Amino acid sequence: MTSRQHISLSSIYLISFLLALHLGLPLYINSSLLASVLGDQNVGLVFTAASLAILLALGYFRHMLERLGNFLTLQWVMVAELAALGTFLATENPIAITLAMTAHMIAATFIMFCMDIFLENTSVYRKTGVIRGKYLTAMSVGVLASPFIVGLLLTDSDYTKVYMLSIGILAVVFIMFTSMYRNFDDPKYEKEDFMAAWHAIKEHRNMLRICYTNFLLYLFYAIMVVYTPIYLSKYIGFSWSSIGEIFTIMLLPFILFQIPLGWLADKKLGEKEMLIAGFAITALMTGALTFISSTSALFWALALFGTRVGASIVEIMNETYFFKKTNDTNTPMLMFFRMTRPIGFMVGPTLASLTFIFLDFRYLFLVIAVIILTGIITTLSLKDTL
Repeated sequence: MTSRQHISLSSIYLISFLLALHLGLPLYINSSLLASVLGDQNVGLVFTAASLAILLALGYFRHMLERLGNFLTLQWVMVAELAALGTFLATENPIAITLAMTAHMIAATFIMFCMDIFLENTSVYRKTGVIRGKYLTAMSVGVLASPFIVGLLLTDSDYTKVYMLSIGILAVVFIMFTSMYRNFDDPKYEKEDFMAAWHAIKEHRNMLRICYTNFLLYLFYAIMVVYTPIYLSKYIGFSWSSIGEIFTIMLLPFILFQIPLGWLADKKLGEKEMLIAGFAITALMTGALTFISSTSALFWALALFGTRVGASIVEIMNETYFFKKTNDTNTPMLMFFRMTRPIGFMVGPTLASLTFIFLDFRYLFLVIAVIILTGIITTLSLKDTL
């Protein structure tokens, strides 16, 4: 019996939804937790250091896959994630919180990496866009529900309730995953080291370009995830209940657009044109945030919704293009693609910290908008798949 018979796409979508809900719950409060124990000025430093740790850990991840297989690797990663979240409940020690946050971010990256392998093992090239669209939408539903739930839980600013719920969801996922994926047959992972893969990706210019556009996306996410909650709560004056409602509306594009956009990428347009449109919308709407002084929750929700319309387009196009060009055995190439996330989360807070030296907080949105525009230049040189 092959691995394709062991795991169905529907089970991957379900597990991905629950994992996204688990990861989404603490996503927008992690920076506030760190600020409460370390101060606002040190939040960016923690995310930068944690992202560097992710890059170092990824260097050993392929060896874990080869030795343990994808099933056991993901099991151990989930155990480490449970331990990290448990630390947030057990102590307020700044050092312990910082180390646990680093472990949490590493685990989140590895969880998504392992799920990529499961998904690629069941995917078909001609349906890559649709399958990736459904996968990302399943995760987006989980992420969408998260800020609303957080808003309901944080009526008294007690972060522990959020982390307790996140732990409970992951425990359920662990049980489901163990029973459903136990018989997974690992593909034979390629043996190339990082340097060999780097030389290969340098020669494959289109793959290098799509890695850069993915880096830009995660640079955008890093700044928006870390600093938007702080900006809305401390500078605009919204309560966590209002922020939860704003973020719920903000994330709707990931549910509304990614499945039809994946279908369009497979059947009609290809990825290039939509990537250009996505970057243009993201840059325009993000830059506009600099000039918004309104205290209307609905106005901010619609403005942030606009930024995610563009980001949702970029995300599904990046995923579709990359996975049309690779497969589940090419772990070095996949690692380079997934390394764009920690690199983005390393560069983003560093860029923000430098921006705050010279400019007011609100101009951070304008700075990131200008950087996002470079994605259009890169995409213009991309060879489409259609």
